[in-house]
Amino acid sequence: MLIAAPVFFILEKIALSQISEKAERVKQLIKYKATWLKLLSYLFQLIPFMGLAYLISLNLISRKVSPLALYLTLAALLFGNTASLLMSTYYGHGMTAIFILAMILLIERSQYFWAGLSFGFAVLCDYSGVLLTIPLLLIIKRDLKIFSRFIMGGVAPLLLWIFYHNQCFGSPFHIANQFQNPIYQDLSSKSHNLWGILLPYPQLSTINQLLLGQSRGILWTLPWVFVLLGWALKKILSKESFDIPPQLKFTLVAFAMLLWMNSCFGGWHGGLTPGPRYLSPIFPVFALSIGLCFDKMALPLQRTLFILVIVSLVFASLVYSSHIAPSQVPLWPLYLKINFKNPTTTTLSRLFLIVPLLIFVGTKTLYWPKGTK
Repeated sequence: MLIAAPVFFILEKIALSQISEKAERVKQLIKYKATWLKLLSYLFQLIPFMGLAYLISLNLISRKVSPLALYLTLAALLFGNTASLLMSTYYGHGMTAIFILAMILLIERSQYFWAGLSFGFAVLCDYSGVLLTIPLLLIIKRDLKIFSRFIMGGVAPLLLWIFYHNQCFGSPFHIANQFQNPIYQDLSSKSHNLWGILLPYPQLSTINQLLLGQSRGILWTLPWVFVLLGWALKKILSKESFDIPPQLKFTLVAFAMLLWMNSCFGGWHGGLTPGPRYLSPIFPVFALSIGLCFDKMALPLQRTLFILVIVSLVFASLVYSSHIAPSQVPLWPLYLKINFKNPTTTTLSRLFLIVPLLIFVGTKTLYWPKGTK
């Protein structure tokens, strides 16, 4: 919200310029809250995300990747992951994903000052962004000049951090989690908990739910991620890690750290969300890795990845046509019921709009993988 504050201030001045009474202004702001947030989502999430997708496509074309690798990357990036589903909602995770993706592209272009700025804003949007410090060491050259430029880029977000946390919580060293609403302190009865919401150790049952569970699991929402994880693991075990692109190396470590953090969190499920919400910021970089790795994969793995990206597109179409705020229930049965068992007029109208779009996307990816030369 801090990043959008200047734009929101201008919009408020324009829209409510004729209303002088403070109480009435507040009433109007609340009344049109959904409209404001939707507009901010378009300005700060959807449009920048599409711009990054365009830059990624140019990057992959310059690398001379196969057409199918390019199309699968864009399909997974724009539609087939949890972060893309959240881009029209001003949660913060969508914007975090944008800054992380921008940071990766900027590091590749050796624009380290702007990469540091993007990293700083990612941390501002989502505290878990600070965990990316460790995987960053895998892709940033060990050079004092480079590190200094990266750090200088993070100065502006750091100053905003200090101002915001000092104003809201009394100190730059106090964060929002320390003032959590008691009804969300679901770990307060556990020993060694932090603020009633975090444990210092991961919970295996939660990891299982995040990876395989029907209500939030990757297996059911974006299963293509497992193909990249399996391919990278095979490369590591066969001592061919040199074949893994730096972007994927960063993503693997970042994913492991976010999974660890999420499994320590009492509200691991993320409330009303169509997938693993707290892992979502790293998924667009996974999608980028498809374009970098697809042509190196064996034919059976290419075909598996192809099928699983299509599965994610089908899931996305069901979400887009209904809503993105499901409770903690098995997602596929829920969305199939909403869309095909007594669907509302709104759901049907969205289906008519979404299905042609996804058919168009599908026609761009419907080249059954035949291997690379």
